[in-house]
Amino acid sequence: MATVTSHGAAGVVTGSSHLLSIENGPNILIDCGMFQGREEERNAERFGFEPSSVDYLLLTHAHLNHVGRTPKLVKEGFERNIVATMPTRDFAEVILLDSAKIMFQDYETHYKKAMRKGKEESVPQPLYLEDDVHAVFTLP
Repeated sequence: MATVTSHGAAGVVTGSSHLLSIENGPNILIDCGMFQGREEERNAERFGFEPSSVDYLLLTHAHLNHVGRTPKLVKEGFERNIVATMPTRDFAEVILLDSAKIMFQDYETHYKKAMRKGKEESVPQPLYLEDDVHAVFTLP
């Protein structure tokens, strides 16, 4: 028996992430996308599953709403196999590096503004940095 549990893109169009669990078989995460727009705050939430329990991450294509939380997944314990075409991997790397850069720049801007108010601790850290993106692409 197999079950599919949606952890994004259910009721919204962003954050595509679906866990296919096969009884006595592998756990396959299909996409690990970033939530965008009104749902953006959900990106920082814990996954609805243990990242280390995922055997395969299948990336369908390189749009941010399908790959955007992949570095977070790796940071939180996923260390197995990523299945994707080479073009998807190549584009995903570019997109994720750009995403990391933008998140860090936004963090710096918000931090500077918060410093003026003495509220630096209220500024959330970026979901991931460029080094976290590079860690994704060292996995098989």
